[in-house]
Amino acid sequence: DTLWVSDDSHRRISFFGIDGKFIRSEAITAVATTGMSPAMPIALTADGYIIIAPSPYTVGDAQIVQRTVPVMRVSRTSKRPDTIVLLTYAEKQPSLRLGPKAITYLNDPLPDRPLRSVSPDGRYVLVVERGGWVGWRPGAARVRILEGSGETKHTMLLRNSPIKLSAREREAILSRYVSGSRRRFQNRCRGRTGCRSSASFAGLLSGCIRRRFFD
Repeated sequence: DTLWVSDDSHRRISFFGIDGKFIRSEAITAVATTGMSPAMPIALTADGYIIIAPSPYTVGDAQIVQRTVPVMRVSRTSKRPDTIVLLTYAEKQPSLRLGPKAITYLNDPLPDRPLRSVSPDGRYVLVVERGGWVGWRPGAARVRILEGSGETKHTMLLRNSPIKLSAREREAILSRYVSGSRRRFQNRCRGRTGCRSSASFAGLLSGCIRRRFFD
């Protein structure tokens, strides 16, 4: 048994034994997809393929952004991936000004984007599409199991009753979101001039999240 780690910065996969001992590294070619960041591995298959899923770039301040994101399969020596499934959803993407020339884009603290998982041997991909973005009312989810070839092996529709978050739960989510964003803001603005203070940023971010996502 081995543990593998995807190193995005160096475009490689490193393998380690269960005792933590380094075994080897393999250089990989990041697959470029229009409008998205270069895709890096999310799973390795037993027959030598890599499962990849790119992340979409921000597209500017928008109330609702429509996304179509592929999950793909590619051999370790090829640059031409095969699409397993296209996942379609929508999300809010407001912007927040950090300084005269610095803008950041905010992610939804509770996104409805699809969930995905790959079986340990890489043979199957499971996707869960949620909410009203895929043709049905909120409170339903479609679960699909697909082979690496893209063939759907099983589909089911799950219905549920949404539960409203309490004020305490919302505040806890907001607090964690602001705390993590504040650290990233501090790292981004370190050594720069014209950025807001960390405390000012936290207050501004908290207010923006409340208005755009929670109200």
